[in-house]
Amino acid sequence: MSAWIGGLWGGLAGTTIATLLVWYVFMPPRFSFALDSPTAALPILLFLVMGALFAFFFERLHRAQARGETRFEATFEQAAVGIALVVLDGSWLRVNRKLCEIVGYDRDELLARTFQESAWRPALPP
Repeated sequence: MSAWIGGLWGGLAGTTIATLLVWYVFMPPRFSFALDSPTAALPILLFLVMGALFAFFFERLHRAQARGETRFEATFEQAAVGIALVVLDGSWLRVNRKLCEIVGYDRDELLARTFQESAWRPALPP
């Protein structure tokens, strides 16, 4: 959760705080940072490493998603063909510039109509 809200550094900070709280409250002797044996440090270390890995991979996933959205936007807007996203009821969700040129409406006019209402209107010559 902390990686989702705060990114990599928020995830690492949240993991560190959670590790310290778990160690202090749940590891024997309770309410102390002392360890009964050296092997008792293994679950604490494992918890810390797993939290750091989750934060790291969540950050990588978030960056990859942002790159994918940027690519989609560029492809959608700069395509040489008309592209649209249409809802099941026929209303336009998104249209690109080329589609507006093809059907002869500007973007706002097209988005105010449904697919069925948007009969092709030839563009006026310049």
